[in-house]
Order: sequence, then structure tokens, then C-alpha cells
Amino acid sequence: MTALVLLATAGTSAMAGAILDPARIREHTLANGLRIIVKEEHGWDVVAMGAYIRAGSLYDPPEMPGMAHFLEHMLFHTQEGDAEGADIARVVEGHGGQVNAQTTRDFTAVSITTAPEVLPQILPVLARTLLEAKFDPQRVRQERKTIVQEIAERQGRAFEVLTEAVWAAAYPGHPYGESVGGTADSLARIDADALKAYHARFYVPGNIALLAVGDIDATAFFSLVQEAFGSYTQKAVDWRPPAPEPAIDSPKTSVQTESVTATLIGLGFRGPGIGKKRDVCAMDLLYTLLGDGRKARLTTEVEAQGLVTAFNLDFITHLNDGLVVLSASVAPDKELEARTAIMAQFQRLATEGVTDEELAAAKRQLRNSYAFTNEAYSDQVGSMGFYEMIDSYRFAVDYIDAVNAVTPEDIKRVAAQYFDSQKAVLVVFRPPTATKPGGEV
Repeated sequence: MTALVLLATAGTSAMAGAILDPARIREHTLANGLRIIVKEEHGWDVVAMGAYIRAGSLYDPPEMPGMAHFLEHMLFHTQEGDAEGADIARVVEGHGGQVNAQTTRDFTAVSITTAPEVLPQILPVLARTLLEAKFDPQRVRQERKTIVQEIAERQGRAFEVLTEAVWAAAYPGHPYGESVGGTADSLARIDADALKAYHARFYVPGNIALLAVGDIDATAFFSLVQEAFGSYTQKAVDWRPPAPEPAIDSPKTSVQTESVTATLIGLGFRGPGIGKKRDVCAMDLLYTLLGDGRKARLTTEVEAQGLVTAFNLDFITHLNDGLVVLSASVAPDKELEARTAIMAQFQRLATEGVTDEELAAAKRQLRNSYAFTNEAYSDQVGSMGFYEMIDSYRFAVDYIDAVNAVTPEDIKRVAAQYFDSQKAVLVVFRPPTATKPGGEV
């Protein structure tokens, strides 16, 4: 996923007043706790749906990282002896639709795009898929091999490995520091019984939100969901958040020799979680100022100067405090110069701040990016579902006002608070033949 798309799930825009018009959004909660959020859009004969479950890697048992992702995979297996055909992929695609799923640190989502007239056939299958999942031991073993293969393939993508290493260094005692997909060792500890227990705990109506955007009538959709999901029993989720990771009070540095052709630099700073909404909005704008577009500071002041050959800057809002991660590829002989230049751009914002004109331009660019990446109904479902899992979908609707309220003083304050060199995590992957450049911090 590109940084632009990631940004779209982390913020909204001035044009969101039209895209996420609250006048067209209705919500309803079933007696068993299932949340339903519908936005009527009658421009195209299509509907996008997303079933969002608060069961991401944050919720994994400490000894079994990768549990939430493993369960997501198992949802797509045909169940033996199910005469009604609970294979959601086969049913959706058989009606000409599309279905996929993802697991993040904070939630799991199953996304469907289909024609409105086939919802009566699809919704009951979706309900059985989510709430009556079965875990045949043989299928569990087969899927474990598939996921282990995915992990092996990911090890060949150096930037992904680097990013995971930064998260691991920033959160050594917290689930956010674990790989969402787990490891081969942790997956070996997950069997059918463990998956059943996890499913029984988190895949309950009150822990699920169903969102839909498209050519549907909200009242009629509520009735269809009631028919499909209403008979399932309400059950409280017994879960306590893990202890917060202690604050970083001194720089953390890890230098490794890896099979890479260029030196890779990973720089991380703790970022605000959803509980600090004003800081989140300011950080989205800092992200834009630093790394989004041709005029971004890292582009003009670092990449254009030949100090890095490529870079990527990520910040996604999380339930807990998240992470701002910069990953860059540099020539081995320019490593220290590049690191110095990169850090200088973060610290400039903390010491100098921005002008009113710069902030206005960043707000405009953030608005345009969000509007562009939310044209599709499925993107709108994604934006609202993202926030519903960590706060409320309403933040996606109201976010424009919050962004517009950010001041130059907010930008400077947030940059100073989070972009502190004494709170930085640095991970460097060097080629086997690279010359060590000297000091590491």
C-alpha cells in the first residue's frame, strides 16, 4: 500500500464534506450489539461493504503473534458438510462481485463489492462466515504452510523487513512490535483449538461493525442485516489492553549486515494515537510537509540533493500511540550525510515551525489527496470503517474541521514533542561490503 493510500485512511479533507456527507449516513445497532453504518449513494448500481472486527494483532495472545491474521485466512476456507455453502469467496465471486480481507494491528476487515440485488444471498453467508467459522485441523495445517510461505516471501522485500525492524525496536514489549503475520515459530504454536478459542472470544456481534456505501436504501439494508445477523446471541468481549510501552527516553540504534545492494535507513518516532486527535491532525500535516509530493521537504532537501535514492514516509493513526517511520535507500558512502540531513528536516519543524502559507498549502494538499483516494465506494467504506474500529466513523466525517483548526503553533508543538532525536529509533541495514561510517547515534 502506498503512502498516499495510507494517508487516506488516516485523515480526511475539505472535499469530504461532499464525499462523507453526514446527511446521507445512517447508523443502527442490532439488539445483539452489531453496528451498522450505511451511506446511500445512487450514482452507480453497486454496493461496497466492509465487515470490521476488533481483532487485529494488538489482540493476539502474547505467546501466539499472528493469531488474528491466521484466523482471517481461515475465514475463506470452504467448510466440510456445509450444505448452505459458507464459502464467502465462492458465493460473492459467483455473483460477479469481489471479496478480500486484511488484518492490521487494530482490526480485521472483510471487504465485498457486489450488486445490490444479490445482498439477500450474500449477507447470510457473510454472517455464517464470521460467526460460525469452523476450524478443521487438516485445513489449519494447510493454511499454516501458506502463511509461512508468505512470511518467507516477505523476507525478500527489504523495505518491509526494515519497517518491521523499526516497529520491533520501538515496541519491544508490546504487540505493536510484533509482525502482524507472526513468525514461523509463533504459527507453529497455533492449532485448531487455539483458533476456535480466539474466534469465540472476538468474533461476536458486539465486536463487529458492518458498513455499506452504495445504491441501497438504508432502512431496507438494516432489515436484511437483521435477518442475517439478528439471531446470533449477544456476548461481551472480555479483553484488556496490554500495558503501554514505556516512553523512549534515549536513542535506540541497531546496525545490521544484510543481503542488500544499498544501505537502508529506517528512522522511527512514536506518534499520537487516536486519543490525541488534535495531535493526530497535526501529525498528518507534518507527514504532508515532510514527505508527500514534489515540494515536500524530504524530496527537495534530501532526495533532490542526491543523498537518498528513494524514501518512504508512513504514519497511520492507531488505537494506541503509533509510529512515524521513514525508510530510505542510500549509497553506502553517503550514509552519515544522509542520516544527518534527514534528521535535520524533522528537527527544523520542531525549532522553526512553518509559516501560515506553508500550512495552508499542506492542508490543501492533504484535502486533495484524500478526495482523490476516496472516489470509490469501497474507499469510503475503508475510511469510515478504519475509524469505527479505533474510535468512531464520525471522526472521518468531522476531520476536515479538526484539520482546518490546526495552527502553526500546533505544528511546532507536535514536531517538538514527537520528533525528538533523544526519542528516535534508528535501524540500518548495510551491504556486506559497506565501509562502516563511524559513529552510530
